[in-house]
Amino acid sequence: RQGRLTGLQRRNGDHDIRVRYFSTGQPRSESSSRVGQPEDRRDGYEREWAQTGQLLRETFWENGRLLSDSQWYLNGRLKERRILQESAEGPALMKIEQYWNSGRLRYRGAQIDGISVGSHERFDEEGRLLGEVRMDGNGMAVLRLEYDPHTGEVRKAERIGPNGLAPLPVRPERDVF
Repeated sequence: RQGRLTGLQRRNGDHDIRVRYFSTGQPRSESSSRVGQPEDRRDGYEREWAQTGQLLRETFWENGRLLSDSQWYLNGRLKERRILQESAEGPALMKIEQYWNSGRLRYRGAQIDGISVGSHERFDEEGRLLGEVRMDGNGMAVLRLEYDPHTGEVRKAERIGPNGLAPLPVRPERDVF
Protein backbone atom coordinates (compact mmCIF):
# COMPACT_ATOMS: atom_id res chain seq x y z
CA ARG A 1 0.00 0.00 0.00
CA GLN A 2 2.52 2.56 -1.18
CA GLY A 3 4.70 2.15 1.90
CA ARG A 4 2.07 3.46 4.37
CA LEU A 5 2.04 2.14 7.90
CA THR A 6 -1.34 0.47 8.62
CA GLY A 7 -0.56 -1.09 11.97
CA LEU A 8 2.05 -1.54 14.63
CA GLN A 9 2.53 -3.96 17.49
CA ARG A 10 5.08 -3.47 20.25
CA ARG A 11 5.69 -4.60 23.80
CA ASN A 12 5.80 -2.19 26.72
CA GLY A 13 6.85 -4.11 29.83
CA ASP A 14 4.31 -6.91 30.26
CA HIS A 15 1.74 -5.33 27.89
CA ASP A 16 1.28 -5.72 24.13
CA ILE A 17 0.38 -2.43 22.46
CA ARG A 18 -1.39 -2.58 19.09
CA VAL A 19 -2.01 0.52 16.99
CA ARG A 20 -3.95 0.68 13.69
CA TYR A 21 -3.77 3.70 11.41
CA PHE A 22 -5.98 5.39 8.82
CA SER A 23 -4.44 5.80 5.35
CA THR A 24 -3.71 9.41 6.34
CA GLY A 25 -1.37 8.21 9.10
CA GLN A 26 -3.78 9.27 11.88
CA PRO A 27 -4.28 6.64 14.61
CA ARG A 28 -7.53 4.66 14.16
CA SER A 29 -7.33 2.49 17.27
CA GLU A 30 -4.95 1.53 20.04
CA SER A 31 -5.19 -1.32 22.50
CA SER A 32 -3.09 -2.59 25.34
CA SER A 33 -3.38 -5.96 27.03
CA ARG A 34 -1.26 -7.95 29.43
CA VAL A 35 0.82 -10.57 27.62
CA GLY A 36 -0.64 -14.08 27.96
CA GLN A 37 -3.70 -12.83 29.83
CA PRO A 38 -6.96 -14.64 28.90
CA GLU A 39 -9.80 -12.38 27.73
CA ASP A 40 -11.86 -12.93 30.91
CA ARG A 41 -8.93 -11.66 33.04
CA ARG A 42 -8.10 -8.73 30.78
CA ASP A 43 -5.93 -5.84 31.95
CA GLY A 44 -5.49 -2.88 29.65
CA TYR A 45 -7.26 -0.31 27.53
CA GLU A 46 -8.72 0.39 24.09
CA ARG A 47 -9.03 3.71 22.28
CA GLU A 48 -10.73 4.51 18.99
CA TRP A 49 -10.50 7.71 16.92
CA ALA A 50 -12.33 9.27 13.98
CA GLN A 51 -10.35 10.29 10.89
CA THR A 52 -10.51 13.87 12.18
CA GLY A 53 -8.44 12.83 15.19
CA GLN A 54 -11.43 13.10 17.58
CA LEU A 55 -11.34 10.43 20.28
CA LEU A 56 -14.57 8.40 19.95
CA ARG A 57 -14.16 5.74 22.64
CA GLU A 58 -11.88 4.90 25.55
CA THR A 59 -12.25 1.76 27.66
CA PHE A 60 -10.22 0.46 30.63
CA TRP A 61 -10.19 -3.04 32.17
CA GLU A 62 -8.50 -4.47 35.23
CA ASN A 63 -8.42 -8.16 36.05
CA GLY A 64 -11.29 -8.80 33.62
CA ARG A 65 -13.55 -6.08 35.05
CA LEU A 66 -14.66 -3.09 33.04
CA LEU A 67 -13.51 -0.04 35.02
CA SER A 68 -14.69 2.68 32.66
CA ASP A 69 -16.00 3.18 29.16
CA SER A 70 -16.46 6.62 27.60
CA GLN A 71 -17.81 7.52 24.15
CA TRP A 72 -17.82 10.88 22.38
CA TYR A 73 -19.74 12.44 19.50
CA LEU A 74 -17.76 13.69 16.49
CA ASN A 75 -18.21 17.23 17.86
CA GLY A 76 -16.13 16.23 20.91
CA ARG A 77 -19.00 16.22 23.40
CA LEU A 78 -19.44 13.28 25.71
CA LYS A 79 -22.01 10.74 24.47
CA GLU A 80 -21.89 8.09 27.21
CA ARG A 81 -19.85 7.32 30.31
CA ARG A 82 -19.78 4.16 32.41
CA ILE A 83 -17.67 4.19 35.56
CA LEU A 84 -17.32 1.35 38.06
CA GLN A 85 -17.48 2.51 41.67
CA GLU A 86 -16.07 0.06 44.19
CA SER A 87 -17.60 -0.11 47.64
CA ALA A 88 -16.38 -1.69 50.87
CA GLU A 89 -20.03 -2.14 51.98
CA GLY A 90 -21.28 -4.08 48.96
CA PRO A 91 -20.91 -4.95 45.30
CA ALA A 92 -19.39 -2.54 42.79
CA LEU A 93 -21.83 -0.15 41.14
CA MET A 94 -21.59 0.75 37.43
CA LYS A 95 -22.73 4.38 37.06
CA ILE A 96 -24.10 5.15 33.59
CA GLU A 97 -24.71 8.57 32.05
CA GLN A 98 -25.80 9.29 28.47
CA TYR A 99 -25.83 12.71 26.85
CA TRP A 100 -27.57 14.46 23.96
CA ASN A 101 -25.40 15.74 21.11
CA SER A 102 -25.79 19.19 22.71
CA GLY A 103 -23.94 17.98 25.83
CA ARG A 104 -27.02 17.94 28.07
CA LEU A 105 -27.79 14.88 30.19
CA ARG A 106 -30.13 12.37 28.51
CA TYR A 107 -30.13 9.42 30.95
CA ARG A 108 -28.65 8.55 34.34
CA GLY A 109 -28.75 5.17 36.06
CA ALA A 110 -26.74 2.36 37.65
CA GLN A 111 -26.19 -1.38 37.46
CA ILE A 112 -24.73 -4.11 39.61
CA ASP A 113 -23.38 -7.02 37.56
CA GLY A 114 -25.47 -5.91 34.57
CA ILE A 115 -28.72 -5.62 36.59
CA SER A 116 -30.37 -2.20 36.77
CA VAL A 117 -30.69 -0.91 40.35
CA GLY A 118 -31.67 2.34 42.04
CA SER A 119 -33.02 5.39 40.23
CA HIS A 120 -33.01 5.61 36.41
CA GLU A 121 -33.78 9.09 35.09
CA ARG A 122 -34.61 10.32 31.56
CA PHE A 123 -34.15 13.94 30.47
CA ASP A 124 -35.32 15.91 27.43
CA GLU A 125 -32.97 17.79 25.08
CA GLU A 126 -33.27 20.88 27.28
CA GLY A 127 -31.97 18.92 30.28
CA ARG A 128 -35.34 18.76 32.06
CA LEU A 129 -36.26 15.62 34.00
CA LEU A 130 -39.07 13.75 32.22
CA GLY A 131 -39.27 10.41 33.97
CA GLU A 132 -37.79 8.16 36.57
CA VAL A 133 -37.99 4.46 37.29
CA ARG A 134 -36.80 3.19 40.65
CA MET A 135 -35.49 -0.37 40.70
CA ASP A 136 -34.99 -2.74 43.61
CA GLY A 137 -31.77 -4.71 44.16
CA ASN A 138 -33.03 -7.52 41.91
CA GLY A 139 -33.62 -5.27 38.89
CA MET A 140 -37.38 -5.10 39.32
CA ALA A 141 -39.09 -1.75 38.80
CA VAL A 142 -40.92 -0.69 41.97
CA LEU A 143 -41.91 2.90 41.16
CA ARG A 144 -42.48 4.84 37.94
CA LEU A 145 -42.63 8.64 37.98
CA GLU A 146 -43.42 11.14 35.22
CA TYR A 147 -42.49 14.78 35.72
CA ASP A 148 -43.84 17.97 34.21
CA PRO A 149 -40.85 19.24 32.18
CA HIS A 150 -41.72 22.87 32.88
CA THR A 151 -42.39 22.81 36.62
CA GLY A 152 -40.50 19.67 37.69
CA GLU A 153 -43.55 18.49 39.63
CA VAL A 154 -44.63 14.87 39.63
CA ARG A 155 -47.33 14.47 36.97
CA LYS A 156 -47.91 10.74 37.38
CA ALA A 157 -46.73 8.20 39.95
CA GLU A 158 -47.25 4.45 39.87
CA ARG A 159 -46.08 1.87 42.35
CA ILE A 160 -45.20 -1.38 40.64
CA GLY A 161 -45.89 -4.47 42.70
CA PRO A 162 -46.36 -8.18 42.17
CA ASN A 163 -49.91 -7.52 40.86
CA GLY A 164 -48.83 -4.82 38.36
CA LEU A 165 -49.22 -1.04 38.47
CA ALA A 166 -51.03 0.80 41.26
CA PRO A 167 -51.50 4.58 40.83
CA LEU A 168 -50.25 6.69 43.73
CA PRO A 169 -51.66 10.06 44.77
CA VAL A 170 -49.66 12.77 43.05
CA ARG A 171 -47.99 15.23 45.41
CA PRO A 172 -46.05 18.29 44.27
CA GLU A 173 -42.87 17.31 46.12
CA ARG A 174 -40.32 15.31 44.16
CA ASP A 175 -39.75 12.51 46.66
CA VAL A 176 -42.81 10.29 46.48
CA PHE A 177 -41.53 7.59 48.86
